[in-house]
Amino acid sequence: MITYNSQVNLKKKILLVIIGLEIVIIGGIAAFVFYLSSDTVRINRQMEQAQRFMLEEDYEQAIASYQFVIDIDPKNVEAYLGMAETYIAADEQEKAVKILERGVKRTDSEELQEALDKYTIEPAQETETKTEMESESSDEAQTKEETALSVQSEEQISEQSHGDMFREYLAGTLIPAYGVFDPYQSGTMHSMEEKWLDPAGVMDAMIFDFDQDGQDEMLVCYTQQDGGETSYVVNMAMYEITDGKVELASSVPFVAYHDMQQGGVWSQPVALSEEEWCEMSLNASVVNVNGICYILCEQYMLYSAFADGQTQDYWALTYQNGTFQYALSFTQVGGGSAEFKYAGYDFTDGNCTNWQIYYNESYEDEESAMYDTFESAIIAFFDKYNIHIRTDIDHYRKDNKGTILSLGENDIIRLFDFANDMQNYDYNEGIYDFRATLTSYGEPLNN
Repeated sequence: MITYNSQVNLKKKILLVIIGLEIVIIGGIAAFVFYLSSDTVRINRQMEQAQRFMLEEDYEQAIASYQFVIDIDPKNVEAYLGMAETYIAADEQEKAVKILERGVKRTDSEELQEALDKYTIEPAQETETKTEMESESSDEAQTKEETALSVQSEEQISEQSHGDMFREYLAGTLIPAYGVFDPYQSGTMHSMEEKWLDPAGVMDAMIFDFDQDGQDEMLVCYTQQDGGETSYVVNMAMYEITDGKVELASSVPFVAYHDMQQGGVWSQPVALSEEEWCEMSLNASVVNVNGICYILCEQYMLYSAFADGQTQDYWALTYQNGTFQYALSFTQVGGGSAEFKYAGYDFTDGNCTNWQIYYNESYEDEESAMYDTFESAIIAFFDKYNIHIRTDIDHYRKDNKGTILSLGENDIIRLFDFANDMQNYDYNEGIYDFRATLTSYGEPLNN
């Protein structure tokens, strides 16, 4: 069902449908080319932004832009070099060395190795400096017991202040940069061009030991303008405290894992628009299972106002060794009125090691799937990871768009829940009332 407010909109939408049919006829190759070109556009845009931030000496934003490129293309040599140069400009040589080492490992680039050799501090110099410092400090008359007590006291103070440092950075740097997401918004649309939602800002921030190394990190979920003046991509960024400073360690867009080599449809990061007409539910939670800290992300979208359709994906990330990694993904790789298809992806150390079609609604290919219902398929997939989900999940979830997690059976910390619902509608008149709500469970987000 497609509803429009005027003949002009009708003609536009008919044209879009025709174009869409042509794309389907062209097939998977065209989709893959578009996927690559889309990533190329995003990479070029981020690289340009990073260079502009460098000229403005806004090193924090420059590093975030370079990290965004690396997350999309882990073998982008220019991004590693740019991030290293940014760290050097910010007087953070150790960070520059670390990112170059990571780049050499991932790309085997001679150019990165040369840069690494240039910035690496010789061990002898480090030893010399350390010896001089020890010599100076030895003049102080302290017993071993006093020294031990002093160190212990400093560690306690440092540990107690980490949370305060994160909160100050959130309030003093991130919120002024991105704003705070308005948690209660509503509006009326008569066409797809009407703006009503303000999708900008920090959605959630949580301080927690995500990598289980004994030190807390801060996870920040926020939206950032990308791909157009009205579109804002949802991102997740992890911050750590290094040498007494809060620094961005890793960031990823809010998107399920898709592997075009295995077939299926390409995916873009979840984006919210000022002209948002899609009913949706976005959820993020931390689930602890057998010592593994999963950051579980959920996306459910229902296109019901100006077009029909449905998309839903569920995936989990882990944070280890200073970077986000995919851990699992139950991904929609096919759609249509009778061709919904879902694949389960398994990972080891961030690399996809196995995938299978768990459910296929296509009448011609349903025998190729492991399960004959969506409900049994998604429950079986998460059971492999001892993550308990609800047993009443229907494939078409219009009236039940909340989290799939069984909240009473998991060790769960909620991060955020975002929902956009169509409250009232008049298909004949083309009038649709929407309401968006955000529930944040982390740090208070006050301006």
